[in-house]
Amino acid sequence: MADITVMNKQEQEISTGATQENTATQPLPVEPVTPVPSYVEGLTEDEADQEAVTTEEPKFLSLEEILGMDTADLTAEKQGFFHSEKLGDIPYTAISYDDYKQAKKDCVTYDQDENGVIQTWPTGTAPCKAACPAHIAVQGYIKMAGDGRYQDALKLIKKDNPFPAICGSICRKYCEDACTRGTVDEALSIDEIKKFIAEQDMKAEHRYIPPMNSCTREPFTQKVAIIGAGPAGMSCAYFLAIEGYKPVVFEKEAAPGGMLVNGIPAFRVDKAVVNSEIEVLREMGVEFRCGVEVGRDVTIQQLRNEGYKAFYVAVGLQKATALGIEGEQLKGVTGGLDFLRRVNAGEAVQLKGDTIVIGGGNIFRGLSGANKGFDRVKGDQMGMLATVINSLALSSALVAAGVKARVLTAVRMEPIGEFYNKWKAIECMEAGEVVIMSAGTGNPFFTTDTGSSLRGIEIEADVMLKGTRVDGIYTADPEKDPTATKFHDITYDEVLKRGLKVMDLTATCMCKENNLPIIVFDMDTVGNLKKVMQGEEIGTLVHN
Repeated sequence: MADITVMNKQEQEISTGATQENTATQPLPVEPVTPVPSYVEGLTEDEADQEAVTTEEPKFLSLEEILGMDTADLTAEKQGFFHSEKLGDIPYTAISYDDYKQAKKDCVTYDQDENGVIQTWPTGTAPCKAACPAHIAVQGYIKMAGDGRYQDALKLIKKDNPFPAICGSICRKYCEDACTRGTVDEALSIDEIKKFIAEQDMKAEHRYIPPMNSCTREPFTQKVAIIGAGPAGMSCAYFLAIEGYKPVVFEKEAAPGGMLVNGIPAFRVDKAVVNSEIEVLREMGVEFRCGVEVGRDVTIQQLRNEGYKAFYVAVGLQKATALGIEGEQLKGVTGGLDFLRRVNAGEAVQLKGDTIVIGGGNIFRGLSGANKGFDRVKGDQMGMLATVINSLALSSALVAAGVKARVLTAVRMEPIGEFYNKWKAIECMEAGEVVIMSAGTGNPFFTTDTGSSLRGIEIEADVMLKGTRVDGIYTADPEKDPTATKFHDITYDEVLKRGLKVMDLTATCMCKENNLPIIVFDMDTVGNLKKVMQGEEIGTLVHN
């Protein structure tokens, strides 16, 4: 357990030879009362290093000693700092007993010990920061935002992330998955805070333009060419501009942005947000040459002849990924990326005849809609309707293959589908029909995981099958951690203890309490669904 350092200012004066008389005639300065941040790593690394400097040998007290103190023992006359073996010296002023207890509670690591106590990474890095692909100082900018220092928070974010407004719209939120607050009640809405900070800057009369940080105090004269104005190319341009270069970005499309403007739907990322981030790059001295395809309109050698000394190639993904299924090359079959390109380019895309959409992601999510001004309830209802559309497509495909199918909906919408009830569903299944239960639970704020769990419990299913991109449950994400190991089977208690994201917490607890086992398997492998339904041991079994 970490130790706490408390230094009494009076003790400091005595230790340096000050007399009792001097102490009496020269009252101790009282520092302004500053509440300790709920996260003790709230300061930036530079700030923490500066504040932790002391010329005196501190007095170390154990946690037990500190916790045994009266509130009166921790007054504004006492100045000290936390000392942690993992986090180092962290200053505080006039800490209250309640604030201290909260800080001590937060100053823990992510891994759980044998007593279930959450702890920090051995490096002292907070789990949220460690989980972030950009490694942004999450606790630092949250603390600054809490103090109303929005531009300071933005500066801290932009040290590692050039486009916080864009990321606030599309980020996968790994930081929130790792947030230790989620083990108590609910993870902090870190992504929303980041987006709020970025929005304050966008609303400001003058936006924050990161300054040049050249070691020579003057721009470098060497010319750098960046090929591709997507996220990677623009990020490269951003950091080069900070270092003092004036990069030129070549983009074959009519405008910069890459997939941010050509691929991602507008309801996920507002094009005005992307353009505002691009304008900041222009203010930093980045030049964009659009409508120029390197390799066709101009060659690398020609650019070398023009004086370019370095090149960064960031052409990205230009084509939709093939599914590898029969018939996908036939006329009328369009990849999602190709379709979105045409829509974003302003083409009048007309779909004739019966249309089937394969894949239900990113049609609409209530939460993302709420971020754009939608009422959350209405947004979730729109998401429910999207599941009904997919259910109708699946039903049509099954019937065409000679399989009887029935769509039951959680909200009334006859004749599109019949209103769900347990006995209707069981009756249809006993008659040999495939029953497709859509519209979730019929209620907002509940996920499709919860809807599936609820229906499985209601119809007294033997098992729930959950298809994913990987072949079971692992100790970590196998797509990111090559050392992750697979579980053949695992208990619900272990899933909850380890914080494994099999399903959302509500769905997991429902299955646990009602003894409904789950088999998690790879849905992308052809034939796996048939194998698991025939009883073959594939994937991971979750059970009590």
